[in-house]
Amino acid sequence: MSYKPFLSKVSDFFKTTLFCRCVCVLCLLFVVLSLSLWVKNTESASDLAKRKATIEQLEKDKEQLEKDKKRLETTPLAYGVTIREKEAAIERAKTYGVSGNIVYYGGHSYRLIEELTDWPIAMIRCELMGGHLWTITSEQEYQSVINQLKIHPQGRYWIGGTDAKREGQWEWITGEPLKFARWLGGRPDNADRENFLEIYSGHVWNDAKPHHEFHYICEWDFEVKIR
Repeated sequence: MSYKPFLSKVSDFFKTTLFCRCVCVLCLLFVVLSLSLWVKNTESASDLAKRKATIEQLEKDKEQLEKDKKRLETTPLAYGVTIREKEAAIERAKTYGVSGNIVYYGGHSYRLIEELTDWPIAMIRCELMGGHLWTITSEQEYQSVINQLKIHPQGRYWIGGTDAKREGQWEWITGEPLKFARWLGGRPDNADRENFLEIYSGHVWNDAKPHHEFHYICEWDFEVKIR
């Protein structure tokens, strides 16, 4: 009896089985690889979508911050001055020194600032130099300082009086009530919200709008040493 046909059949069987197994393994590997690529692509698409959403939100936040910045820069602070104007005042005040034409009365110091500016900026600049706009408590103080500073009778000068907090109740920016006054006839009249005090022609006082540009007078509640 010959075993060759039988062995041939067994060999063919194993070859076929091995081939099938290889094919199954390859198919399985293909499926696993496909699933891996699909998961990877899905995750990449998800990450990309999240990244895009984050970038869009950051752009929106940036736009909102720019709007808020512009709004804040133009929002009035004390007495109508804005942040932008205050920053500009600070920069210009850095060039000032408490020096020049300083005069004295009653232990206080006074200086005429020839620069033309509005009332809120004049207020800030005096404060940045360690003082405040001039607050006057007596006729003697008024006449002494005017004469020493040689205030021009036709000039216009900001000083530290206002009724911006409560209409008709004039006070100094230091919080003191305005007891001494040299009002021009018929003033204060609050014509169109004139809430800030100026020395007017003839050395009398007038209530004015804050945006006018006048010279101004700073006061220090101590004797400034000239440097």
